[in-house]
Amino acid sequence: MKKAQEMIVRAGSSENQIATKLVDGSRSAASDILEEAKGGGYGTVLLGRKGQSAVKDYSMGSVAGKVLEASAGMTVPIVP
Repeated sequence: MKKAQEMIVRAGSSENQIATKLVDGSRSAASDILEEAKGGGYGTVLLGRKGQSAVKDYSMGSVAGKVLEASAGMTVPIVP
């Protein structure tokens, strides 16, 4: 996460615009991400497209897909 944060800062964002939160033992990562983003009033959620799924045919992970579907009003860049 530190490397990703450094890349975002190099791209032009300031460190105080970046928030990270690690949740251990989540039952639904997509729901937790959406709850945090909506509750915190975030305008952007940056996600990776590949996660823990064993399915190789998807173009993005299931968490990224679920977040993207339910993220009305937010920018959701999905990166490899």
